[in-house]
Amino acid sequence: MQAVFLSELVLKDFRNFREAQVSFAPGLNILVGPNGTGKTNLLEAIGYLSLARSFRYHPDRELRSWGCEEFRIQGTVWRGSQKLQVDILYRPGQKELMINGNRQRLLDLLGLFLTVTFGPDDLYLVKGPPALRRKFLDRELCQIDRAYAQHLWAYHRVLLQRNAILKQVAAGKVPVGDVDPWNVQLITLALPIMERRRSFLERLNTLASYFYAHLAPKQNVRLIYSPSLPLGEDCLSKLTSSLEKEVAAGATLWGPQRDDFVFYLNGRPARHSASQGEQRSLVLVLKLAEVVYFSEVLGIRPCLLLDDVFSELDKKRQELLLKLLSEEGQSFITTTELASLPQEIVNKGKILAFPFR
Repeated sequence: MQAVFLSELVLKDFRNFREAQVSFAPGLNILVGPNGTGKTNLLEAIGYLSLARSFRYHPDRELRSWGCEEFRIQGTVWRGSQKLQVDILYRPGQKELMINGNRQRLLDLLGLFLTVTFGPDDLYLVKGPPALRRKFLDRELCQIDRAYAQHLWAYHRVLLQRNAILKQVAAGKVPVGDVDPWNVQLITLALPIMERRRSFLERLNTLASYFYAHLAPKQNVRLIYSPSLPLGEDCLSKLTSSLEKEVAAGATLWGPQRDDFVFYLNGRPARHSASQGEQRSLVLVLKLAEVVYFSEVLGIRPCLLLDDVFSELDKKRQELLLKLLSEEGQSFITTTELASLPQEIVNKGKILAFPFR
């Protein structure tokens, strides 16, 4: 199986990196140094090459170095024997993408450099608000399915228009019938988004259950999609039945922007019933499932970005992650001390000390 890897990264005015150029190994890379020296920022820059946005969900303007108007990220990406020079320049109000010296749409970046991230904040996928889980779904699916990304972009554009009309109806500026054309457009775009999310989570559920069985054979894990518009029903009728409430709210109350999915452990919602250790295990098996899914769909092993995760995992969970890291492909691990990592990891990795000299 092919794997993607990043051989070189050049940063200009990104976070705490005014100027930086660093080379990486195609296998394991260990970023070691005190907190606050830029390890996670470097992972963020690497992940930015996947979608031209932060996996930490920070707006682009916050990624600029202090006092700077723009930032630039350049990466040399390999997909098997194919070499890609990716260059992303951010300026206020615009983003430019160059691939091998040619100007490209941001959409053309999707699927070129696949990444799966795992860090302490991912626990909020279990216990946090639905918006975080929707962002997770959109980030992962946009990487592997450009049609999904296009539907999502078009859906949000229609959603904004429909919400604007609802506000105008509430203000008495237009008749309620002006909402009707937007209802059909909204549902037409919503259905493929929800169907793709459903199929994605069904496969992740199977894979995550398999991995969790290695950690706790007697426990049962399920990932259940919770769409706001039930698939298979008359979605248009469901949408229009709430029109009076939507006019009062000035917002669309049904659709993918209200979706969620739930982790269940032994038949109970993990958000309320699982311990901290169990929640960490759920996120771990979710990330392992992602790696397998990406490999299944595209035939390419993604790059792993692991932010200070080993210190939070017990021996059994470390062993499960070590098994994944032993496979072919590139991985990045951050840590404050090498002593916190298993010795077999330290022995096989390229060590990058922070702060850069």
